[in-house]
Amino acid sequence: MEAKIKRLRHFLAGTVAICWSTFQLYGAWNVILDALILRAAHVSFALSLAYLLNPSFKSKPRLSFAIDSGLVLLGIGVGLHIITDFDRLIQRVISVDEMTFWDLFFGALAVPLILEATRRAVRSALAIVGACFAIYALTGPYLFGILKHSAANIAEWVEYLYLTTDGIFGVPTGVSATFVFLFILFVAFLQRTRVGQFYLDVAFALTGRARGGAAKASVVASSFFGTISGSAVANTVGTGSFTIPLIIKSGYKPYFAGAVEALSSTGGQLMPPIMGAAAFVMAELTGIPYWDICKSAAFPALLFYGAAFLMIHLEAVKTGLRGMDNEEVPNLVETLKRGSYMVLPIVVLIIFLVLGYTVTKAALMSIISTVVVFVLDRRSLDALGRITKGFSKGARDGIYSFGQEAASAIVGLGKTLDQGARMAVTVAVACICAGIIVGVITLSGFGLRFSGLISAFSGGYVLFALVLVAMTSIILGMGMSTTADYITVSTLAVPALYVLGVNTLSAHMFAMYFACLSMLSPPVALAAYAAAGIAQTGPWRVCFTAMRLGIVAYMIPFMFAYNPALLLVGPVGEVVQACVTSLIGVVALSGATIGFFFRRMNPIERILMGGAGISMIFPGLASDYIGIPLAVLMVAWNYFTRKR
Repeated sequence: MEAKIKRLRHFLAGTVAICWSTFQLYGAWNVILDALILRAAHVSFALSLAYLLNPSFKSKPRLSFAIDSGLVLLGIGVGLHIITDFDRLIQRVISVDEMTFWDLFFGALAVPLILEATRRAVRSALAIVGACFAIYALTGPYLFGILKHSAANIAEWVEYLYLTTDGIFGVPTGVSATFVFLFILFVAFLQRTRVGQFYLDVAFALTGRARGGAAKASVVASSFFGTISGSAVANTVGTGSFTIPLIIKSGYKPYFAGAVEALSSTGGQLMPPIMGAAAFVMAELTGIPYWDICKSAAFPALLFYGAAFLMIHLEAVKTGLRGMDNEEVPNLVETLKRGSYMVLPIVVLIIFLVLGYTVTKAALMSIISTVVVFVLDRRSLDALGRITKGFSKGARDGIYSFGQEAASAIVGLGKTLDQGARMAVTVAVACICAGIIVGVITLSGFGLRFSGLISAFSGGYVLFALVLVAMTSIILGMGMSTTADYITVSTLAVPALYVLGVNTLSAHMFAMYFACLSMLSPPVALAAYAAAGIAQTGPWRVCFTAMRLGIVAYMIPFMFAYNPALLLVGPVGEVVQACVTSLIGVVALSGATIGFFFRRMNPIERILMGGAGISMIFPGLASDYIGIPLAVLMVAWNYFTRKR
């Protein structure tokens, strides 16, 4: 009986997942579908799949299935009520009609249903944060100080959070329903083409023979893989399961191998053209086109990976490591001949974004372009050969072969749609929960008061305010996904940076960077923990080594917060100057961190080299006049005294 229940749960989850993916494709194709209907259906599908994939009690399948079936029906009802009563709800905004019983019923149920789904599908910490904000919404009138807000009864909160597009169906849910799901589905289609293995082969072909080649290949592969993965943990597991053992084999310590992969994989969320889900939210919150955000993020991402690559090289030279053997490294020409067609969907995506099409349309066309990749794939060509061989034997054999291959293709399509929805459920539920948090912050006015608090504590100094925002982002990142962390910080703390004169794009990019870096920052560093598990070493050592290697990554947000030219914003002369000085600064800081350039450095040399690098972080000719000569002097001294 229990086995039947498990099979039934699996079947229902697969059915919901395929229907969800199909509906999202229909929503992307049908441009006249109302945004609220799309978001309501998105919420229903996400809640249903979250409950089906995460049982209440694993040890009691019958009781769990009964409870979860009821929760699934209620989750469907939350979105279905909005869809069926859509016309009345739209007119209600104008006529200010009273709420009905069903408005109150489903609105009151929506919050606990979402929080429970968050606890199961995302993390308990995010559910606790969401619950605290939900409680704060009702208890605020009885609090004091910065926490106190004007009275609001439960009916007013239900109305705001459930019946408007400022709460549950607000911007985070809209971004998840419109952009994020499609890109995750795009990733699922790409994985069917085995593009991840192609990226790994290219990375090893490019760097495998160099000193510490396996570690360098990890950096290159993770930057490539960042174009098809918006999750630091998924990137770590996806590439790390292959690269970490090879890095250890090449001579690096296990903790260093794990740190390299964790750092490289975290940068994947910051790597255009497909960044993490937070980038889509940023485009919606700021009104800046997504392609412009990608262009602005490109140079900081190159600094991020350039610093990681340089540190790995210096560590390899410092410890005398060698490259991989020739038989272990794929041939670059053969690899490109065999799989270069696999990058077609990425090329299509970039072309449509550059031509000014919407992100939704670009993602949809990229998904369609994967059909061409499937046709060119060796498995498809083999299937075509089997069909041709069948027809050569006779019409009956040919029809039978065609039927077999068609059934196999349909099953493969179903598995891809299923996989895409399962991959998306975590991000979707996190965004829906973030909608509750944002709704409470907005209606209670807590965001403005918190921003004022940051401005007051910083004393009007930009550096102090940036440090406070970074700390807020890292602390929230302990209990939230990157997307939810960024959404909360952008609502709570980023407005304080506006007041102090930080550029809008710089302020939001700053928050997103530290939301991503929370995956490396203790005590909850999920990317480092995942890498430590693969490397079979202590997570804390991996975590702190990743932070040391990523010191430049922690400095980059301060660099573009002070100087937006690093985001390619401003006059050409300023952009060129900022890029050149930042490159020199990154090189100097990388050498100081490893303690090696052409030879090992003593502590005084490391301090001077690090000071030269940091001085070039701050904008202005004065700091550059100090930093550049000092960096050149230290590098020259290191070179000419290398024999000693």
